[in-house]
Amino acid sequence: MTGWLAHRGEEWLRLAQPVLPREQLAEIRSHLQALAQLAPIAAVACHLDCAPRNLLRSPAGVISIIDFEHARYDLAARATSCACPATSGRPGLEEAFCQGYGALSALDRQVIEHCLHLDVLTAAMRASGQAVRARAPR
Repeated sequence: MTGWLAHRGEEWLRLAQPVLPREQLAEIRSHLQALAQLAPIAAVACHLDCAPRNLLRSPAGVISIIDFEHARYDLAARATSCACPATSGRPGLEEAFCQGYGALSALDRQVIEHCLHLDVLTAAMRASGQAVRARAPR
């Protein structure tokens, strides 16, 4: 899965040349290369849109997740990136997340760091209207 994500990112980098500065493209490329060098990691089902608008709380206190529009098989650590201060803007969120789900491993942190750069690239491509849909491996 890491190799596929890095390959997808390389495709998007080619399209991003007129959109992003050369230095930012080089930084993203270095993170994609590092991502591809990680040991193979199995893909798992991920929601990938954990936002308050997608959570329902019943009168009994049961929390349910809705809106599976972005759900797909992906790296588990990418699903946790919403709890990172760099993406959430909420420094205490990672600690609260880890209290409930357990500590992030060093590998989780590497995946998150490298994939944050892929997410920046993806957002830039979508904003520019040049986004292409790459198919996930089956």
